[in-house]
Amino acid sequence: LELIRMLKHYPEVDVIMGGMNIMREYYYFDRNARQLNDYAKRHNLGILSMKPFLMGALTKNQPSALKYSMTQPMSVPIPGMTEVEHVIMNVKAAREFSALSPSEQKKWEDPETVLEGPACTGCNYCINRDTDGIDVPQLVMAAQYGEHFGLAKWQSKDQQRGKLKSDLEKITPEMAKRYAHKCPKELPVEELLKKSARYI
Repeated sequence: LELIRMLKHYPEVDVIMGGMNIMREYYYFDRNARQLNDYAKRHNLGILSMKPFLMGALTKNQPSALKYSMTQPMSVPIPGMTEVEHVIMNVKAAREFSALSPSEQKKWEDPETVLEGPACTGCNYCINRDTDGIDVPQLVMAAQYGEHFGLAKWQSKDQQRGKLKSDLEKITPEMAKRYAHKCPKELPVEELLKKSARYI
């Protein structure tokens, strides 16, 4: 990352601003953001965490999203607020917040904790040995995270969404049934694939 390379030349910097949110590598702030956050923690840099609500994309379960950001070490979330209700909710979450234990914090890295139930983890078993190149896990995640958090859309880049739209159009009922049969979590893959159209 360019910013990490720059930070190595400016040891006087003691705080950075970056995106951190409950979606982690699945959404806007992917592995690059995690690299930056990990670097900051290793070098005792404070992190002003922008966009804990994904620029308004998260419209449901916002307290959970804020709790995740507040849990991260060396981090202070700075959510944007456009309504009085937002201020009240954020202040309430801050007042009621208590530090998570290491085991609880580890659980928050588990998609099933985030989604409060069975979740796609991107294991790719559903597309094992398939050669059609369809990203079924991303489509399933789009539906699961979209439903749980009321996302306005899944993925931030038009190119990524375009690929997923094209993938979804190629899936026949027979293919969807085959993907569902392979899912080790026994998720309702066929239903989730239909729902994913709302978020891509």
